[in-house]
Amino acid sequence: MLQLVDSRFFGISLSITTIGLFVYALFFGDWTGYWQQFLSDRFINGMSLAFCLFCLLFPTVLGDDMARREWNNPTIFWIVALVPLFGPLGYLCLRRLRPSLPENTRVANEQRSTFRSIY
Repeated sequence: MLQLVDSRFFGISLSITTIGLFVYALFFGDWTGYWQQFLSDRFINGMSLAFCLFCLLFPTVLGDDMARREWNNPTIFWIVALVPLFGPLGYLCLRRLRPSLPENTRVANEQRSTFRSIY
């Protein structure tokens, strides 16, 4: 499963899908209706604020991923971290530049997922 998520195909397909949904929302979305729902519906409000919070917390996860890959490139880090939504998608598509996870990290992650599935 980790190989699929770490593959370049996954990053490109996720990027194409996200860009398609973003373009659809930009041109065909009802922004006035969204704003009214944002102000009146707690679920829409909470999900929108959660998205903003995840964008703010993403650099922490990105730094951890780059450290696990032993890839110290501050330029890439800041470009990816400061561009919300499309920065992380670009990072997933950088498969050729981005080093693979070390083998010991993969084994540890597989052991953790096996342990969680047993219990």
